[in-house]
Amino acid sequence: MQTHWRYIDDPATTEETRVAAVNALGRVGTTHAREILRRLAQRRDEVGRVANHIADKPGVGLSEREIEVISLAGDGLTNKQIADKLFLSPHTVARHLSNARGKLGASNRAEAAVLLRRPSE
Repeated sequence: MQTHWRYIDDPATTEETRVAAVNALGRVGTTHAREILRRLAQRRDEVGRVANHIADKPGVGLSEREIEVISLAGDGLTNKQIADKLFLSPHTVARHLSNARGKLGASNRAEAAVLLRRPSE
């Protein structure tokens, strides 16, 4: 994943773009994104300041798979369709949806998808 975020370290990238990328990492909220934020928080520039601020906030803590499943559910796919697409069982998809709904405080899959896609404030 580090290569996807190489623009944060590229001096040719504007500070505004680098800060936007850090904020996007904060919205992702996965364990891997949090690790990158902790690394960036050690910097002594605006990117480091923003990353430090975001890294200190408690995150929702969705896994990459939970995000993927909620996103597909938000696109209107059924559990069976999601299972087929991701090579999972429908039971596993239901478990990921249930876990993600609980973490997001959503009462159903549609609300979870909306909460996932809403920019953090």
